[in-house]
Amino acid sequence: MSSFRLFDRHRLPFRESKMLTRVLQPAAIEAGLGRVTWHQFRHVHSSLLNDLGVPAKIAQEQLGHASISTTLGIYTHVVDASHRSAVEAVEEKLFGESDANGRNLADELESAAPASDSVN
Repeated sequence: MSSFRLFDRHRLPFRESKMLTRVLQPAAIEAGLGRVTWHQFRHVHSSLLNDLGVPAKIAQEQLGHASISTTLGIYTHVVDASHRSAVEAVEEKLFGESDANGRNLADELESAAPASDSVN
């Protein structure tokens, strides 16, 4: 991952427009998000905070929304990987640990012959 400088050659902070074009857009492209606008970045920011488990109240305050329903209902989107993690967590809770092919490891261990029976 390349590093993006937050200051220009004169060591002054970037203007808002330069921050977007020189820092945020290149970082978003490198992260696979494509080219983002300030408004899209607010959606991404809210969604990533949610995905990281940051309390919704914190996201609301960071985005400056008067209502938490605006933050959750309009700006926060569930990341696809979060869906997969949620499904895997429920599967593990219900069925125990599974391998990458969906086989339940606990069941396979219980049904396996004892080591002394399988020798020679």
